[in-house]
Amino acid sequence: QGVPIDDIFEHSDEIIASENLYGKLDRFEMFGIIAEWLKAEKIIPDVKSADFEFAGADGNKAFRTIQSVPFMDVFSLINMTVIPNTGNFALFNPREDFYWYDWDSKTGTLYFQFNAVNNQEGKPTIEDFTADLRKILKRKPVKKFIIDLRNNAGGDDSNLPPLLEVIRNNEKINQFGRLFVITGPHTFSSGLLFAWQLRMQTEALFVGEPAAQGPVFNANAEYVFLPNSQIGFTISKTSTARNQPHWVFTPPKVLEVDIPVDYSVSDFLQDNDPALSEIASFNSSNSCDLPRQIPEGRYILSNMHVMELKRIHHNLFMDITDFMNTGLFHVRKRICYDEENGIFHDQNKLFTIAPVNPNDKVLKVSYNGEDVDAERMSEDQMIAFEAMTLRKYSEAVKLFSANAEEFKMRFMKFEYYLTMAGYEMLSAGDIQNSLQIFELLTEIYPQSWNAYDSYGEALVQAGKTDEAIANFKRSLELNPENENGKKWLIKISDI
Repeated sequence: QGVPIDDIFEHSDEIIASENLYGKLDRFEMFGIIAEWLKAEKIIPDVKSADFEFAGADGNKAFRTIQSVPFMDVFSLINMTVIPNTGNFALFNPREDFYWYDWDSKTGTLYFQFNAVNNQEGKPTIEDFTADLRKILKRKPVKKFIIDLRNNAGGDDSNLPPLLEVIRNNEKINQFGRLFVITGPHTFSSGLLFAWQLRMQTEALFVGEPAAQGPVFNANAEYVFLPNSQIGFTISKTSTARNQPHWVFTPPKVLEVDIPVDYSVSDFLQDNDPALSEIASFNSSNSCDLPRQIPEGRYILSNMHVMELKRIHHNLFMDITDFMNTGLFHVRKRICYDEENGIFHDQNKLFTIAPVNPNDKVLKVSYNGEDVDAERMSEDQMIAFEAMTLRKYSEAVKLFSANAEEFKMRFMKFEYYLTMAGYEMLSAGDIQNSLQIFELLTEIYPQSWNAYDSYGEALVQAGKTDEAIANFKRSLELNPENENGKKWLIKISDI
């Protein structure tokens, strides 16, 4: 119709929601050519057909009049029609198996295609599959391990930890130049979370195309219908950052790759997979130079994150953790030294570390263009989350109290976390520290009826009836429907 496709793409923001350019490109392939929208935008005159001009790389052009088809027919063809596991790389249809592997004894390559983070009916569970994968990695002389996540649209991320552990803790394959992850625009949701964890906690080289999401995104979509029109749409009920202490750096909106791959029509027609070809031809030394003086030790990145540099055998590793099971930003990387520039870096060069002063008490840590000064911690120094995991409740209470406003501002579910911590102390018989936690809750969340209710329960166990009554009454002032508070008031009023 004489309208360049690039112009239509730029104009498609109103119908395509995306977190980054790659997400928009991915969705444009389907939604950007809906006939009804093209007609509404006066790009085509008729929804029944449209004239297209195609130009090849050689400059040759072809003109075609193409009849439109119902959108749901195309959607079902692409998203619901199952194809063989070895189907062409350019087809993003669901595969027969959610997870499978293939061993090539000639090249020593183990190829693992992971298409859904769900247990598949009639197949071994992901846990059983992981156990089998562990045996294969132990028995076979694996030179290269490839994890293909291009068609992984997500699932239940609670299935991921055992699989991540097998890969991360296997010294034979968790090496630069041996471990590869293939991603693309359809690496999505829990599939993207797995890719992100591999990015941050292994030495994997990423190949292919960037994913259409970053590590922080809305999730758990629920379908709802408007009451009158019955128009349906989805609403996300949560975010992957829901239980995360605020990451020290700005989370990226794109999961970039180390080895970008350009796919062509000829690759598709010849059934050639350029990503696998790039991996097959990749050769790199796994050597990593280190200086004599290494700034080993623990460094505080924030009140919520600790970085540790630790030598294991002849290697130096960096760990960044918040000491929480839900840690999305846990980092574990092997560290090398760039003598010319006097800096340390991981092999993917995501992080750089530079001494700020000669005695290494302060290190400058850089990630994604941002710098943070990390100060060396004393031997007995801890952060609050660490103290909680070690059950050093008294120390945890002091640390939470000293930085309460920062925790409140930077931790989405800080009230929930403190409440659970207080009850954990209470059940362990540590009444004094539970009282301090619940009192702290009422101070930083003065409008929370639940904070006063919980504090009241702890005061009852401490034998402080009058104070308990006052807190239950305050809780009921804020929430007259608090049945727990009503029951406690009746129970203790006559004591």
